[in-house]
Amino acid sequence: DPRMRGELVRARRAAGEPISAAEVRAALAKAEVDLGVDGNALEMLGQTCRLEGDLESAARLLEASRCAFDHPSVYEGLSVVARLRGDLGGALEHARAGIANDATYLPSRLEELRCLALLGREAELALPLEALVAWTPQNDIDRVAYIEFLGYDAPQSALRPERAAECARDLVRRFPKAPRILCMHGMCEVQRGAWDEARAALERALALDRDDDPDVRLYLARVLCELGELDGAREQLCATLALASEERLRTLPHRARQLDALARTLR
Repeated sequence: DPRMRGELVRARRAAGEPISAAEVRAALAKAEVDLGVDGNALEMLGQTCRLEGDLESAARLLEASRCAFDHPSVYEGLSVVARLRGDLGGALEHARAGIANDATYLPSRLEELRCLALLGREAELALPLEALVAWTPQNDIDRVAYIEFLGYDAPQSALRPERAAECARDLVRRFPKAPRILCMHGMCEVQRGAWDEARAALERALALDRDDDPDVRLYLARVLCELGELDGAREQLCATLALASEERLRTLPHRARQLDALARTLR
């Protein structure tokens, strides 16, 4: 399932363990996959190149995959690549092609909203965003993507952290010992400015985390900073930077926002 695979890649990346294109190529070679005809494999390799920042290879591989493997995840990948290249109009076009391919595929809908927000097309954004907020995801993969987008990963005008935090609490009740779910809940509470709730969730995530997810310590640093515990905030920030460089952290806008907020107080 391409959606499940995408979640695995994102989870490893968030934990600081990106799957490299070399690993994917080696696995495909071992399985004797013919990249000339296997659109699924082309898509997997293209998405991996995208995560590594090799946008030229990603665009080429995903376009080849689109011709052989007409799945909405391919259009979503093409949309992300176009957006990262600064072609927001092209990104929106690809996202909408993905929705036309399968209107139930949530990542395409989220990508369309992201593009509309970045283009400043607020009038077009309002209705689909309102519909998204009123909607309830039916499976855990979609729930995670939904919480990430509305809670902290969307452009500022599309964030709805109250709704995301509500969904995150439901997931925490079902998975009370899952550090990434606890971390996501804490991140949503940070976005809401609910510092005590955020601290409780993030400290539980930290106690359970075995993968050194940099988001846990980065967001906990922000919470401690807002609560006036500056020494603790500096300690958590230093621990975050030991896990991932500032340059790498800043590749994700939601992390960059936390770093900027910390810098304003700690300097």
